[in-house]
Amino acid sequence: MIFLSVSRRINIFVSVHVAEHSLGRIDRRSLPFIGFDNQPQAGPFSSVSKFHDYICSLSCRNLDEGWRAYNYFRPLMPDTRSIVFTHSDIHQANILISATGPPRILAIVDWEQSGWYPDYWEYCRACFISGPWEKWRDYWIPKFLEPQPDIYPVYCELLMSFGGF
Repeated sequence: MIFLSVSRRINIFVSVHVAEHSLGRIDRRSLPFIGFDNQPQAGPFSSVSKFHDYICSLSCRNLDEGWRAYNYFRPLMPDTRSIVFTHSDIHQANILISATGPPRILAIVDWEQSGWYPDYWEYCRACFISGPWEKWRDYWIPKFLEPQPDIYPVYCELLMSFGGF
């Protein structure tokens, strides 16, 4: 039994079997997924470290060989983070809310990118795809996902370095 906290007020219990070497998408298909378009396919990964090796290598892909040896982002990625199940594409359009009465969540849809990722992944993805101009990012996301101030700036710079989102 795995406990998934979708919100501080909504908790879901899901029974799943986690196969060894399964860090990545739940369907065990390789990355890329949305935001990693036009990147080399890879995964699933056997560890957080191998996952970080892959996403950090994307920032060096178009550099000369000499520069590729030095990856600015790799030392900044914390390999000791827990692996958790995430939706990986949480945004307003994927949360269905009741139209009448007190608002309540009816469903969370579009699970195609869901899977097992480092514990910062859901927060960073949700904030990054929402953009800094939205109330959603600064007001609503911290109400149901744990803020990740230590890794979020690194995540943003890393994805922008290879054109991800």
